Amino acid sequence: MKTSKKSAVFLTDALKKNFIFPLGIIVCIVFSALLSSVMPIFFQRVIDNLARLEFPVLALYVVIIMIIPVICSLLDIGKTKLSFMLTNKVGKAMREALYDHLLNIKMREFSKDSVQGFLATVTRSVGKICDVLLGQDVLNFIANTVQIITVFLFLLALDWRVTLGCLVVTPILFFVIKSQRVKVDQKQSELLQVLLEGENLIVQTLKNMKIVRMFSGKDHERERFSNWNDKNISTGWSVRFTHAMAINILPRAVEQLMYGIVFVFCIVTVKRGAMTAGTLVAVLSYVPLFYRSMSGLLSVQIGLSAAAKPMRDLDQLFALEREEGMQALSFHTSQASNVPLVQFRDVFFTYGRVPCNVSISNLSINLGELIVIVGESGGGKTTIFDLICKFFDPIEGSILFMGKNIQAVRPDDLRKHISLMPQESLLWDGSIRSNICYPEQTCDEKKLHKLVQDTALSELYERLDASGSDTIGESGSHISGGEKQRVSVARAMNRDALLYLFDEPTSALDPISTSKIEDLVVELKKDYTIVIVTHNMQQAARISDKTAFFLLGEVIEFGDTETIFSVPEDKRTEDYITGRFG
Repeated sequence: MKTSKKSAVFLTDALKKNFIFPLGIIVCIVFSALLSSVMPIFFQRVIDNLARLEFPVLALYVVIIMIIPVICSLLDIGKTKLSFMLTNKVGKAMREALYDHLLNIKMREFSKDSVQGFLATVTRSVGKICDVLLGQDVLNFIANTVQIITVFLFLLALDWRVTLGCLVVTPILFFVIKSQRVKVDQKQSELLQVLLEGENLIVQTLKNMKIVRMFSGKDHERERFSNWNDKNISTGWSVRFTHAMAINILPRAVEQLMYGIVFVFCIVTVKRGAMTAGTLVAVLSYVPLFYRSMSGLLSVQIGLSAAAKPMRDLDQLFALEREEGMQALSFHTSQASNVPLVQFRDVFFTYGRVPCNVSISNLSINLGELIVIVGESGGGKTTIFDLICKFFDPIEGSILFMGKNIQAVRPDDLRKHISLMPQESLLWDGSIRSNICYPEQTCDEKKLHKLVQDTALSELYERLDASGSDTIGESGSHISGGEKQRVSVARAMNRDALLYLFDEPTSALDPISTSKIEDLVVELKKDYTIVIVTHNMQQAARISDKTAFFLLGEVIEFGDTETIFSVPEDKRTEDYITGRFG
């Protein structure tokens, strides 16, 4: 998949919009570095002139030396606060942009694996990028760079030979940290993979909990989790040790070694009379500050490298194809008498698997009709709804809605006129009311109570919503399959639309509930257009105006229900199965 650098562009634009925060951070860093670099000069002045300094002057030096660390701490607090505010602003904007993008990408981009990746990108990857590029790592980079420059200038003014010696050790520090960088990256990737394995293991076990319990698999799952836990601990220790070696242990060893060499050099220089005691103290104060800043600067590259993969993840997500269509869909309902509400023209669609190919040469749905599509499982009936709702685009041909090709129409404009009850009851963890009225916060009370009554949800509604005692649980886990289906039907009927699509609306219902739903659908047909997908041919015969038989991805018969079902049942069934109907 071709990716762009949209994440980098987004970050750049966000920094420009919030420039006051980076500017404030840089001001805090510069003043903090200057003040900390001035401190050794005061040490030098006090030590070299201690015998000649009068008490008021000495007291002033002492006060300044005590105040400087306080001011530096306040500047560091200000820098941290500004960084936190900047990180939050940019992180929030980036997550919102990613989430909005997910709401508009094509349905074909979604899969079980991709959803988990999207989740990690929106939550973890954005957090990692903000922490690294807007938080601690970049702050350390800027702070250490400014500190090195100021220390170098002050140290150069004191003794050029010591300054030269400090510069010599810089390549050593660089190669020491560079040698560890690849190891750190590798270990971080290993740990991330182990964490993902653990998440997948837990999710898989919880989803298959019925099988785990029925087949006495608890001990097996405990053993799997224990093995993963041991692996996680081992990998975590390896990452921490490698990171510590790269960031602290090796750089500190080089720093201490060079500090000892500089100390010996300075002592010899003082003994020869070429350096004062005050200068010695100042130099020895600058040297560790220089090396710590240099170590911090070089180690930042390890932190920055940790943002590379999250940046790639964001670029890949931003590169996902969005739903197409820019034209507004405007019409007057009086037009419906002149053109079909929905019309398929030589449509062909495939998921890439032969049994799922859908080919419809001509299918018209008129306003006020109740059409039932009957066909075998997996034959592509649901795909018809997906195409009408523009979840997927035809490979060939066109689909017209009120005479307009939906390929060019804005998806949201089209869907305002369509209500869908999907085959799988897709519900939220909330009340019956919130699910039926989704996404509105308020609902017409009369309409709501009629829908609750007509869909046989009164008892459930009274038990949960009216008492305010409970919700239906995640994905409706607290209610039965039939109850979930009835909530889904009520939600579809609550929406004002021209076209209502019901995918297997009564497959999980008892005969009484099925009869109620059928009566409600027939009543709805008086003013609207309804298309139902079902396996139940008896249901098609009872309620439909027209019936379409769907076999192997094709409409093999479409017409008035009364005419179609006038064929003897035994012959109709035989011909339907063999694909020779009509």
